[in-house]
Amino acid sequence: QIEVLESARTGLCSQPGESERAFRARLAQLARESRDAAVDKLRAKYAPKLALLDERRRKREQMLDVQQQQASGAKLGTALSFGSALLSAFLGRSRASGNVGRAATAARGVGRSMKEANDVERAQADIAAVDEQLRALREQLESDSAAVTAENDVATDTLTPRKLSAKRSAVSVRTVVLAWAPYRADGTPAW
Repeated sequence: QIEVLESARTGLCSQPGESERAFRARLAQLARESRDAAVDKLRAKYAPKLALLDERRRKREQMLDVQQQQASGAKLGTALSFGSALLSAFLGRSRASGNVGRAATAARGVGRSMKEANDVERAQADIAAVDEQLRALREQLESDSAAVTAENDVATDTLTPRKLSAKRSAVSVRTVVLAWAPYRADGTPAW
């Protein structure tokens, strides 16, 4: 009979004559390899989702830049329209209908400016939503990675001694050798 150690988590047994420390080191190496493969698989699973969200964020940032440019242009146009209307009114242009038209244009500019400002706020909210999705996905990846790491922890693995005895069905004879040494009956060599 020989006594080996068996891992309760993996079901692997130590080699005959292998110390517990060496067996635990071998189990730790196997667990690291298994953990690394599982984490790589998780990263590969999450990579397309992360790439998609990164692309969405990039597009939302481009949209925000466009909206901010439009909003600043609308504000500038509104300011110029108001300035023109006020300047015309103070300088006493002769036609009152022109002043009213400029004031109406300025009022429409205010509405356009407010719409553009709202568009900027919506674009910022879209970016914040995508950032939240990215954060949640990264947290999920970290959580899954931590679970895989905990699953492959050999420090908590219990090793139980197991006695193995030879069975006839488990014994195989590979080579039979017959040796002959020519000696005489009195123990002296025959040559």
